[in-house]
Amino acid sequence: MGCPEQSHDSYEPYRRDTHGLATLVYTLPEKKKKKKKKKKKKKKKKKKKKKKKEKKEKKKKKNVFLHFSIRGCSVGFSNVADPHKTSFQKNFLEIKKTF
Repeated sequence: MGCPEQSHDSYEPYRRDTHGLATLVYTLPEKKKKKKKKKKKKKKKKKKKKKKKEKKEKKKKKNVFLHFSIRGCSVGFSNVADPHKTSFQKNFLEIKKTF
C-alpha cells in the first residue's frame, strides 16, 4: 500500500479500516424539540370570547322593547329592563283583565 496509515479523524469525515478502505462516518443531527405555542393562543381566544359575550349582554340591556297586542289593541313598553317593576306592566294587566 502506498499510503501510510495516519489518524485524520479530527478533521476528516471518514475513518480508515484495517484493510485500508475508507468508511464514511456521519452522525444524524439531534432534532430540537419545538416549543408549543398553542397554549398561549388558546388563552387569548378565551379572553376575546368573554369580551364578546359581555358586549352582547350590554347591548341587550340598553334597548329593550316589548310589544303586546290584545284583540287589535297594542300596548308597547320601551326601555324596560324589568317590566314587573313598572307602572306600564300594571296598566297592561288591567287592560288584559277587561278584555
